[in-house]
Amino acid sequence: NEYREACEVFSIISPLLMAEAAEKQVAAFSDQIHPVHGLYFFDLHTTSSKSPPFVAINDQLDNRSFALQFAVPTVLGIEEFLHGPLLSYINDFGPVAFTFEAGKHDDQKSVELHEAFIYQALINAGSIHATDVGHAPSVQALLGEQGAHRAGRKGIYEVIYRHPITPEDQFRMNRHFENFTPVKKGQSVAKDCRGDILAPYSGYVFMPQYQSMGEDGFFIVRQIPQFALTISSYLRRRKFERFLDWLPGISRSTDEPDAFIVNHGIARFLSIQLFHLLGYRRKRTLGNLTTFVRREVGFIPK
Repeated sequence: NEYREACEVFSIISPLLMAEAAEKQVAAFSDQIHPVHGLYFFDLHTTSSKSPPFVAINDQLDNRSFALQFAVPTVLGIEEFLHGPLLSYINDFGPVAFTFEAGKHDDQKSVELHEAFIYQALINAGSIHATDVGHAPSVQALLGEQGAHRAGRKGIYEVIYRHPITPEDQFRMNRHFENFTPVKKGQSVAKDCRGDILAPYSGYVFMPQYQSMGEDGFFIVRQIPQFALTISSYLRRRKFERFLDWLPGISRSTDEPDAFIVNHGIARFLSIQLFHLLGYRRKRTLGNLTTFVRREVGFIPK
């Protein structure tokens, strides 16, 4: 069963994860932002609707650096909306980790794109040389051609909205939407037992639900401007988070050393945007208080 299979997989990967976590701990004490990685984790997927290939990552600088080597869109921030994703668990031990979505289920092109991605990932990680793969020159071209199909150009996108669903909702996604289809605020994107579902934001539809399983109807993403990415990297490299608790309404958590608590009654403006710039995308909200957590370097979970 699934639990037994999960235990078998964990027994294989856990020694590797613990070794990587120990290496990252040493790097953290050495004040290194980007230690050399010995372990990379790729989660290969297909989707229920037509889709260009894309990479999904947790918002960490080392994940960003590796993902941007591929000529496909990169989506970050999904961990802000989902509880307990595998990537977040793997990332906590230190490896570069991300999901690669190749396209629609049962599409032969998805198989080809997975193969191209694996070769390119091995080359980018330094595990093999491009000369070791006979068709390596076509790999990046294939990924780039398909990745540009809907998203227009490669870049980084962030998730800004998730539409949760239950079986009782009788959710039905409108048929003309694919990953990265542009959407305007107020546009009808789906229907349920209550009527039309309108997009609450302008952006791009992401992961539309066309199967009868799951708790996510669709997401909306938007592209992050390059200047924001540059500022984000600059602030993180200089460890600007050391000064966060100097700001009104923001205090360091006494329970979690890498977490901050925001009192929205005091810090009313731009607090979420600031924490996003610094990579704090996991959050828990209780009343006026939100706890933000970041894992820029690995640690050994309790």
